[in-house]
Amino acid sequence: MGEEKVLSAYLNKHSLKYDARELLRWPMKILINHLIFPRRSYWAAALRGTIINRVGGRKGVSYIFKDVLTTSYKDMILGKDSIIEEGTVLDLTDGPLTLGDLAVIGPGVLIEGPVTLGHGSSIRQGCIALKHTTLEDWVGISSNVHFITFSHDIGDENYRVGKIRFEPILVKRGTWIGTRATIMPGVTIGKACVIGAGSLVTKDVPDYSLAVGSPAKVVRKIGPEYGGGLPPEMQKVWKYEKW
Repeated sequence: MGEEKVLSAYLNKHSLKYDARELLRWPMKILINHLIFPRRSYWAAALRGTIINRVGGRKGVSYIFKDVLTTSYKDMILGKDSIIEEGTVLDLTDGPLTLGDLAVIGPGVLIEGPVTLGHGSSIRQGCIALKHTTLEDWVGISSNVHFITFSHDIGDENYRVGKIRFEPILVKRGTWIGTRATIMPGVTIGKACVIGAGSLVTKDVPDYSLAVGSPAKVVRKIGPEYGGGLPPEMQKVWKYEKW
């Protein structure tokens, strides 16, 4: 009974603190998302993102469309011309979301911070990036890719979910990950790799590799040369082309 009372007191205290914090944030959420800039327009997204940047004491124009839900505006560290599209949910209780210049988060993405997207990186619709996921510069993530950084020990017969642990995921510069791939805890994917659609990546992938399958295996090496897609001269203006 003593343990139950302590737990109850902790939960009540935590709940009151959370409710008070949310009560203070609520007017800003309403003003930013629904009253001042309610439309899905580029200028409204730019004004909304710039205001949020000012809340964190940072300079630069970023683009945040409406109905982006976050636990903390101050923990959104946004680079110049970065974009967060509508329907994205940001749980930044344990760490910030850091976006480099020109980084893009597509619609309906779930992120648990700390998560970092480097310069020009993009993560598309329906993706999940859990805490301690890092994407370096110019990483392209297709839709519905899952970055799973947590695992747990096997518990006893009463509850098989044992102690939870987190192992960081790192995706190095220039890599492209195909749709519906899953990246498991502790994996590092090397520079300029391609991960095939639907792959389950359970082990590190070396630089310049094409890996496919479940579990993913390296099927061949990829040279550093240009192979089609976005021309290098378009990299600085690509976000305007997509709109």
